Amino acid sequence: MKYAASILVLPFCCLVFTAQEGLARRSKVVPEILVEARVVGIDVREPGGRIQAQLEIQHVYVGPADLKGALFSVRTTKSGMGSNRLHPAPKENEVGIWALHKKEDGTLVSAGRGYYRLYTGLGLPSRRGVWPRYEQTRILAERIEKIMAAPAEERWTIAQGYTRDPIPEVAAWAVHFARELGGPDVVEFIRDLAKDETLGILVQVSIDEVLFKIDPDWGQSKDRWAMFDRWVTKDYSDDPYVGRIRNRLDLASQHGGLDSALLLILLERAFKAKTLPASVLRNCGRLIGYASTRSGDAAASYDLLIKLITQDSSQDVRLDCARALKNYIALSPKLIKNLKSIVESITDQKVKDVLLSAINDAEKGSDPP
Repeated sequence: MKYAASILVLPFCCLVFTAQEGLARRSKVVPEILVEARVVGIDVREPGGRIQAQLEIQHVYVGPADLKGALFSVRTTKSGMGSNRLHPAPKENEVGIWALHKKEDGTLVSAGRGYYRLYTGLGLPSRRGVWPRYEQTRILAERIEKIMAAPAEERWTIAQGYTRDPIPEVAAWAVHFARELGGPDVVEFIRDLAKDETLGILVQVSIDEVLFKIDPDWGQSKDRWAMFDRWVTKDYSDDPYVGRIRNRLDLASQHGGLDSALLLILLERAFKAKTLPASVLRNCGRLIGYASTRSGDAAASYDLLIKLITQDSSQDVRLDCARALKNYIALSPKLIKNLKSIVESITDQKVKDVLLSAINDAEKGSDPP
């Protein structure tokens, strides 16, 4: 053990102490109260179809143990639609994992959907029968309970083990928890973890998120490029979080140090390898268009889109790339002239119609959205 860290759970909030800071800060990874609860009552209030569900806490993962048996209420509508609503609406005896907050008057309230995302993208509450990976959320809650109950000097070792947990939600959470514990070895440990090609996408995304924030050398490193390249060339089609590849590349290009030119190289490699699911590839086509609006270099994105429009074997890809060109590429007079010559050779009428519409919009002087 090369450094010491401790976590103190106070009655109604989770605070983290690190040896380096010497002071407390609210955890961004561990909810102040994390529980399993069951719906024990439904009150339907007309008009408007408003619903108030009453839940009873069955198990406390984080927070005061005497909260077991306590009640709290959540409100929604029959449809479950609307701002910050539960969809679908809760049902009698439904069980879920909830993050809670205790108000000054002692009332327990839901911390809100997504308020504690546990860095897995699951969001809370996670409801059995509603969220398909509820069981993984439940196991994650159990892991959190275990690590928070452990002596402070053991938490770093436990967190290290969790980063290689076969359940991706647990591993991804553990990477962020390790960062929150801090210490002189955390960067080295997570950098080593980044080299492991057997890790799932969710934990790899968490590694990139964390290292970009704590390691100034990570952004332009060979290890990061190797990870990104692995995402677009290795077959992750069976990974439940494969869609996060496109999302993370998008965010990295916006404010994560990924240059637009490098993003286009990665996207071209993705289309060449075709290891990503078709739905993810189609979204990558749109990302090529987005890249031009961020870099101001319409020509580079235009060239790649044209290459895919004229050469890719998938009509869906060709059509999505044509739409990306129409919606996001600012066509200069030079590009308009080039596109006109290319359209003449396009045999797919749907693709051709989209490109002709792009030319028409550009000649009218309408700007891309």
